[in-house]
Amino acid sequence: LCAVRMYLRYPLPYQDVTDLLAERGVDVDRSTVFRWVQKLKLPLVS
Repeated sequence: LCAVRMYLRYPLPYQDVTDLLAERGVDVDRSTVFRWVQKLKLPLVS
């Protein structure tokens, strides 16, 4: 959820979001962040 909020709030590419998550100890691939954004974008924006 944090990754999706970062992507929607700031103009960051998926790779930058994954780098920020890695700094927090969360190891995910940028394609995973992409899928999360696609799945959760509408509920968060509404």
